[in-house]
Amino acid sequence: MSVNLKLVIVIAIVAVVCIAAAAFVMTGNNSKESTLSGNWVEYEVEGDREAGMGSYAFEGKSKLTFGYHSGSDHRYQMMEAGSVIRDYKEMSKELVKPILDMYWMSEQSGMEKIGKETIQTSAGEKECDILKEATGSGETRTYWVADGWIPYRIVHEAGTDAVGTTLYKATYTFMDKGFTEQKSGCVLTVVKGDGVDVEGNIGSYALGGKAKLTAKYGEEKGFGGWLDEKFNLITISPTLELELTRDTTVYAVNGLGWDKELEPGTETDLKRLFGNAGSFLIENESMGTSETSSDGKYVFPEAGAYKIVASDNDVPKYVRWVLVNGSVEREFKWDYDGGDYSLKMEIDYSDLQYARDYYTLEERRADWSDHVRDRTFVTLSYTDPRMAPYLDGLVDGLISLYKEEYGEPEEYSFLNFALNFTQCIRYQEDSDIGYIEYWKFPLETLYDNAGDCEDTSILFAAIAHQACSELGYKTRIALQLMPQHAGGAVALVNPTGHERNPEGFIFAETTSNEYYLGDIPNKEKDYFLNKKYYPSVSVTIEIQ
Repeated sequence: MSVNLKLVIVIAIVAVVCIAAAAFVMTGNNSKESTLSGNWVEYEVEGDREAGMGSYAFEGKSKLTFGYHSGSDHRYQMMEAGSVIRDYKEMSKELVKPILDMYWMSEQSGMEKIGKETIQTSAGEKECDILKEATGSGETRTYWVADGWIPYRIVHEAGTDAVGTTLYKATYTFMDKGFTEQKSGCVLTVVKGDGVDVEGNIGSYALGGKAKLTAKYGEEKGFGGWLDEKFNLITISPTLELELTRDTTVYAVNGLGWDKELEPGTETDLKRLFGNAGSFLIENESMGTSETSSDGKYVFPEAGAYKIVASDNDVPKYVRWVLVNGSVEREFKWDYDGGDYSLKMEIDYSDLQYARDYYTLEERRADWSDHVRDRTFVTLSYTDPRMAPYLDGLVDGLISLYKEEYGEPEEYSFLNFALNFTQCIRYQEDSDIGYIEYWKFPLETLYDNAGDCEDTSILFAAIAHQACSELGYKTRIALQLMPQHAGGAVALVNPTGHERNPEGFIFAETTSNEYYLGDIPNKEKDYFLNKKYYPSVSVTIEIQ
C-alpha cells in the first residue's frame, strides 16, 4: 500500500444500515413536476449482521430523501441520514453508529413485481405491492409499496457465507413522511493542493449539469489525483468529468507524499507556512482525531500523518499534508486474575509506515490458495529487522510482568496471560477504517491499539510463538480461520481438558476477555471442532 496517504484507495462499502428505498414513480398528487424529488420517509430500522464474534443486532431511525431525478436514466439520487445502536452481544458492548450516505436507485418500473400483501402500519392498514430489486453485488431489497409511491416496509438482505448463511438483514418500518423543497441548482467547489491549478468551470450549475475539469501541474510536484469529499480517490487522470446533482467538493492534489515535514512539538503558524485562511481543520490521519484552529497557530503533538484543510466561511480553500517524524508512545492496560497490568511502547512512525507499505491493499486478506502469505503476517513480526524489535520488546515485557507476579512461567498459564493482553486491544471493524478486508501486522495493531479478529489473532500468534521460543516450550501455534471469524490456536505440550479441533489445537478467542485459552464461543464451536468444515471453510494455519 502506498505510503502516500492521499492516494489510498478506500474501498467504499455499504454501511451497516445504509438501506435505500427504491425510487418510485409518483402516481399521487403530492409530487413536484411529476417526480418524487424532495419527498422523504422516516423509518424505524432493526436487523442483524452475522460476523462471527463481531456479530451484532442493531436498531435506530433513518430518514430517506428522494433527491435529484435523472429522467434519462430513470433513477433517483437517494440521501439517507440517521443513526443506529449496534449491540455486540458476544463482546457485551454497544456502539452508536451514524448513517450518512448517497446512492442511486431506479424507478418503480425497474423493479421485479413479487405480488401483493396487506400489512399494518403506523398510518393504518395498507394493501401493498411487493417489489424487489437486486444489485450487482448480490444484495436484494424488497419493498412493500402503497399509496402510489410510499415504501411502508423495506427488507434488505446482503451476502452469504461459505455455508449459505445470510450475513445481513435489516427491516425498515414506516414512521412518517413529508416534503422538503429541493434546490434548483448546485455549486461545484474545487480545492487545490500545493502546485496544482485547475482549468474548467468552477461555481454554479443546474442540477444534472456536466462539469469537466483539468488539473495543471509541474514535474517537480506532479499530480496525485482527484479526491472526493471523504478524500477517497476518484481518479488519477488529470481530467475529471462529473454529473452534478448536489453541492459538490473535489480535491486536486499533488503527487508528493507530504507538503512539509516537521518534528513533534513544533510550534507552527499555518497561515505563514501555507497561506491565509479563516480557519484550519487539522486531522491526525494516523489516529482519526482532529482539531481546529482559527488563528492558524498549532503545535503538532506527536508523530504521524496530518491533513490540513484551510477554509474561508466554511468553504474549503486549500489542502496540505504534513508528516511529523519521531516516535509515539502507546500504553496498554489490562486485568488478569484480579490484577491490573500495563505496558508502554515507543513506536517510530517511520517503522509504522514501513509496515503499512509492506503489502498492497489486495494482499491484505486471506490467500486461500496456499496461506503462505497469511503466515507472513505473523512470521515477519519476528523476522523482519524493522518490525522484530517491537515484538521482542513486547514479549520480554509480558514475560517479566508474569514472573514478577507468578514466578517461572508455566505453559498454559502464561499463554492465557498473553491471550488476555491481546483481548485488551479495542475491537475495530475494517469497515470503520474504510476497507472491506485489511489484515494488519502486529506493529500496526499495536500502534492503532485497535483491530478486528484477524488482527488480534495475528498478534496473539506472534506473541505466543516468540514467547514459547524464548521460554523453550515446544508448543505449536496457529492461526484459525473460519466463516466470518478468526482466532488463535494452540497445541500444548501438556494438554488440558479443553476440546481440540481435528488438527489437535485448542482455541484462543482474541476479541473478548470473557474467554480463557481453550474456551470456544458457542457460535464458533461447530466450525472449529467439526472436521467436515476442514479445509474448505475452516483451516488451521500452523506457524513454523
